[in-house]
Amino acid sequence: GKDRGNAVNIYSHALDVNASYGITDRLQVNVSVPYVHNERSQVLRSTVIDTTRYSVFAQGLGDVRFGVNYWVIDPAKAHHGNLMIGAGVKLATGKHDVMDDALQADGSKERVVMDQAIQPGDGGVGFSVEFQGFRQLFNNIYGFANAYYLFNPKESNGTFKSAPTKGLEGYNVYACPDQYFARAGFMAGIGKAQKLTLSLAGR
Repeated sequence: GKDRGNAVNIYSHALDVNASYGITDRLQVNVSVPYVHNERSQVLRSTVIDTTRYSVFAQGLGDVRFGVNYWVIDPAKAHHGNLMIGAGVKLATGKHDVMDDALQADGSKERVVMDQAIQPGDGGVGFSVEFQGFRQLFNNIYGFANAYYLFNPKESNGTFKSAPTKGLEGYNVYACPDQYFARAGFMAGIGKAQKLTLSLAGR
């Protein structure tokens, strides 16, 4: 085959259903329900043919999230900037032990647990904190930033990629990892009506 080495490609597709409800002008509650379809493609050095690329899949309901956000400054009075803080909980609704048929070196297929990178869930209940804020810098130019951190108290979900080896049980068991995200940049309204906004950011 033309493929060499063991190049792994992961393709993730997700459909998120999000709903928010404003209890007041400053307080809102949110829920996010994800459905994911993930693919892991890799090259296998086979004893039957030279090399071949094959794919395995994991799909289903992901981990549902609930959250609450609060504007620190009354939006009616925050003409030049504001800060929103939030907290939430992530439920273990997504499966973390999905199995599929994986091609083996002799050409046969074996049903195995999928790589953690494509599992719909991580198997743990997590707690999150977040913030987002903006500040007017000059006329219609604003600076903004947002960050998110998910704490997963559970260290592992008990799923083994392969049969546990005595004395090395902790090395091939799937973890319940913390997650984090941060983004900051600038945005500007275009035109007198400012119905179009352009932004430049890094994360």
